[in-house]
Amino acid sequence: RDYSNGRIWRLTHKARPLLTPPHIEGASIEALFELFGHHQVRVRELTRLELKKHPRYAVLDHAERRWPYLDIMSEQAEIQRLEILWLFERLRHDNPKLIRELLSSPHEHARAAAVKSLRYWAPVMGQEGFAHMRLALADPSDRVKMAAISSVTYLQREDHMWRHLLEGVKGDASTPVGNMLALMRKLDLPPTPPEIPILSVSPDTAVTLWDKNESEGTLWMQASKETQLIIGTRKNGFMNLDVNALPIIRSSNNNFTKETQAPLYLQKGLNEIRYFIGGGRTRGLQAAKPAAAKPLPGTVDVYISDTMGNKPEGVRYAKNMAEMKAWGEEYRKIYATLSDTQIYIKAVPGRMAFNLTSFTVKAGAKMKLIFENPDYMVHNLVLVSPGQAETIGMMADVLAATPEGFAKGYIPDSPYVLLATPLVNPGQKVELEFTVPDAPGIYPILCTFPGHWLIMRSEMIVEL
Repeated sequence: RDYSNGRIWRLTHKARPLLTPPHIEGASIEALFELFGHHQVRVRELTRLELKKHPRYAVLDHAERRWPYLDIMSEQAEIQRLEILWLFERLRHDNPKLIRELLSSPHEHARAAAVKSLRYWAPVMGQEGFAHMRLALADPSDRVKMAAISSVTYLQREDHMWRHLLEGVKGDASTPVGNMLALMRKLDLPPTPPEIPILSVSPDTAVTLWDKNESEGTLWMQASKETQLIIGTRKNGFMNLDVNALPIIRSSNNNFTKETQAPLYLQKGLNEIRYFIGGGRTRGLQAAKPAAAKPLPGTVDVYISDTMGNKPEGVRYAKNMAEMKAWGEEYRKIYATLSDTQIYIKAVPGRMAFNLTSFTVKAGAKMKLIFENPDYMVHNLVLVSPGQAETIGMMADVLAATPEGFAKGYIPDSPYVLLATPLVNPGQKVELEFTVPDAPGIYPILCTFPGHWLIMRSEMIVEL
């Protein structure tokens, strides 16, 4: 017993001797690489730190000479090869051959770890990276599949094409793979604006007339001019709100955070406000569906106020349900997000994103495209050939550095550009008519204003 620090216990195996701590501090590069095969993770962590004390060129030289001679059938040797792969990542040293071999390792733990690293190597491997990820998603091991799904969640942020690898992946919701696929879909959501706190709200700001069922509702209202107000929810942590097809409030998924406020931008004329009750982070904007659970009575408590918390001026609600439904029919005729003849896309204010992340149309259809920009920045919309988003984006970057870039609307001269709007100033919109391509496929949409195309993207999926 230690009377200074309290009782100390050491558990030992009766039939085994105590382990001898390995020598790490001051060890040579050769000795440290031997420790990469140690069964204790902590030993390998300390080995990584010690290797930082040695010259980078000497460490890389030894790693390149060592890994090809490690036995791929040995699980301990595979651990060493993984450690060398991670060493290459830390030192920013490209060696696609090593990750290729690890991706086809006979050991599932090694394959899974290599797939997780694939998200760092994909830019180096190009189309080969897609092929390896597709094979990983079809791997018989659930561990490898889950690692692939995890990697795709990172890669899709830079290129939406990655997420389409998951379309053929199946998994029951009760299985780990199915649960992870469900979590993956939560990321496919447009962003919402920040909340604006108001301490006190007048009682006459409550919204009461809704065209609703058990778990979702819609109202249409008139505004005499463009105006900024406040919209908020109370008494329900599962409320979600969309305004004019833009996400405004998404639920906290619990009843501990029941009050939420956000800025509300109304356009002159008709406006649509829609709520749905459920897990707001479980669905995308254009595919929102009512929750399966029946909400408790009295949980729909929404208010609209001016920035001082008072009843707003210049806003008119319908007198009765018949008038409001008539407004709804008129609104849908004008602003239908997607119909057989119209595509209505908006820029999400302050978030450098389109409100539609993807949509599906029929090949050869005659369509009207409406692009509205309620954002504070200038945007355009460019439809390009399948697989050519990066090509057009990089050409736009080059064009932006030339004197004529602005005059051309930052739209490159390329046969891959199938449709393009001019630059659309804040608060403006543009309409174009076009014919959907006959060839089925995934057609990227991007904003080519300087610095936007890597983030502000969508997809038009053409089906026969």
